[in-house]
Amino acid sequence: MLKASLAQIPERSRFNANLNEVIAWYDSGISIEKALQRIHQRWDESNVYHWCHVLSNAQIVAMALLWGEGDFEKSIGWAVTAGFDTDCNGATVGSILGMRLGAAKLPDKWIDPLNDKLDTGIKGYEHVRISDLASRTIDYVKQNPYVYPFTLKGYLISEQHNEK
Repeated sequence: MLKASLAQIPERSRFNANLNEVIAWYDSGISIEKALQRIHQRWDESNVYHWCHVLSNAQIVAMALLWGEGDFEKSIGWAVTAGFDTDCNGATVGSILGMRLGAAKLPDKWIDPLNDKLDTGIKGYEHVRISDLASRTIDYVKQNPYVYPFTLKGYLISEQHNEK
């Protein structure tokens, strides 16, 4: 999944280099603890620029996705445990795996407490159903001829999507 996403990033960018570095660590067989140690050695969490920088947090997201091996809870746990921008990294990993796994395969203990409801500070959307937002998002994607239907790592994304 990460390698497929890198095709959308300029090859000679720092972002691409940082993600490829994490992929190389994973491919070499080091432990997640060692990968996390390398990230913390490179980036200083007490430096306000480092803890919220896209590169440090992209490495954490990549680390959590790779070592989490598709396990929703484990992957989010590693993203948050890593430190730095914990709420955003956990949300990013959860969103990526949620899309990849589909709603039907998300753990009930993560879904049930929400009761399909979301309260926001956005006028007109103060109290919404999560399923309605997901359906609206799919509808918008379907209206864009440049992205729908599309193929991601051999999977055709089209009319079939998982529902909970």
